[in-house]
Amino acid sequence: MTYTWRKRLLLILVLAALLYLTVKALLWWRTSELVESLARTASPFAQIKYVDIRSDLLKGRVGIYDVDIVPMGAEYGIPVESIYVETGNPLDLALLAASGSGGDYVGPLKIGLQAVELDTRAEWLQTLQKAADAEADPAALCKKSVFGGLGDLSRLGQDQVVIDGFFAMVPDPGSGLRNRYGLDFVNLSSLRVEVDIAGARTISDARNRRGMVQRLEFQYSEPEQGYTSRMLSLCAGLEGMALDAYVAERSKRLRSQWEEQGVGISDDIFRALENFLRNPSSIDLTLRSTNGASAEDLRKTDGDLLELQELFDVFLTVNEKAVRNVKLSRLARKQDGDGANAGGANGIKDLQTLRREYRQVSPGELDGYLGHTVRIQADRKEYEGTLSSMDERSIEVTRLILGGKMAVPVSRKDITKAEVLLFQVQ
Repeated sequence: MTYTWRKRLLLILVLAALLYLTVKALLWWRTSELVESLARTASPFAQIKYVDIRSDLLKGRVGIYDVDIVPMGAEYGIPVESIYVETGNPLDLALLAASGSGGDYVGPLKIGLQAVELDTRAEWLQTLQKAADAEADPAALCKKSVFGGLGDLSRLGQDQVVIDGFFAMVPDPGSGLRNRYGLDFVNLSSLRVEVDIAGARTISDARNRRGMVQRLEFQYSEPEQGYTSRMLSLCAGLEGMALDAYVAERSKRLRSQWEEQGVGISDDIFRALENFLRNPSSIDLTLRSTNGASAEDLRKTDGDLLELQELFDVFLTVNEKAVRNVKLSRLARKQDGDGANAGGANGIKDLQTLRREYRQVSPGELDGYLGHTVRIQADRKEYEGTLSSMDERSIEVTRLILGGKMAVPVSRKDITKAEVLLFQVQ
């Protein structure tokens, strides 16, 4: 009897091992097939390289690691720590892998990118910025809305930005599908979007815009000394104004810009906007509809905020305080010469005339300068390059060498002098 049970146990273990290896092989094959397809699609614009494929069946996760995306004509690539797919459990991951294109898959799904390292000085990124923004001239930086593009980060002294992003799809018995999107600019800002779609169950449903949108939620947040704070400090210096005075002027300018576009905002929204600019922390905008809005309804609005508020109930929270009157009103658009650009950027110095100079900081302050060019003296040596990563014990300085990159770890306890390359307003 004992011998028979041993044989059965051994058989079960062998079958489990075979099943495990089969699933791992299937995941490896499906992932490599998907990556090759993606590489072919992207080939006119960029090359995609990676070191290996890894899977974690317990987490229902598979991904490619140590990825390098090289835009056409670029001197060096964009390093990405990983691009992954996660379902939360091995069964759903196996079902997703077996579903071909995944269009009919019903279950939780998360697709993400970890630690995308962008060089804000890269020529291809500056070209994209200019194509997307007619006012890419540095002198126009402070005339724009507070939230600019990636190209503006280099003007803030941010030579590198690290980005994490994800898309998640969660079946919800109450709403059908809950789609989540996330984008984190490390040490700068964070954006989260949630969409509840009634009547949708699969990826194909979401892709083909089936179902009714019942809720849209946008969450934006910043750490202390994040993107908005730094942009405002720079622009206040350029205009020769104290920060508080510049924020008050900036709030009026933004309100005027909205009015030029024919949109009037309530005094409550204006005060909330000014509060955010004085202390950039968080904005939560939620749109809810009892009956839901179809994809066609949303398309007809063409992004017009006044038409969107006819489809949804609007809730706004700024710095964790609810805004009471969030109603927008339609105004006659101002014509050229009717006061457009009121409170404009008269007196702004041309950013191209600013000097980038090293400013000494304490070693403990380096945590606030991730992605900046630094000059570090430690252990009788000098290290100059981009502050690319850090932990409690050490920092990492990355330098460009012969068209590639080399990261050098530096122990925090050995640092005797630290300097950061920043724009200095003359």
